[in-house]
Amino acid sequence: MTSLEMIAKILRVDKTYLHNVDDCLSKTTGKTGMLDQIMEDNNEKMTQALTVLGLAREAKAHEVYEALVKRVGMDDERIFKVL
Repeated sequence: MTSLEMIAKILRVDKTYLHNVDDCLSKTTGKTGMLDQIMEDNNEKMTQALTVLGLAREAKAHEVYEALVKRVGMDDERIFKVL
C-alpha cells in the first residue's frame, strides 16, 4: 500500500482527493514526496508510542487497547498520590 493509500485510509478520504491536495501542496511549496515523509514520521511516532506501552509494532488492536487501559490506570494512581 502506498503512502497516499495509507493516509487516505487513516483520514477516511478519497484517494483522488488526497492526490489532488498533494499536487496542490507540491506546486505551492515546490516540495515533492510530502506524503511519504508524513507516513515515515507517522510510523516513527507509532513505533515510539508502542515502545512506551511495551508493545511491538505488530501488536493487535486488543493488545494496544489493554496496554492503554493499563497505562491510564497507572497514570490515574500516580495523579491520585500527588493530589
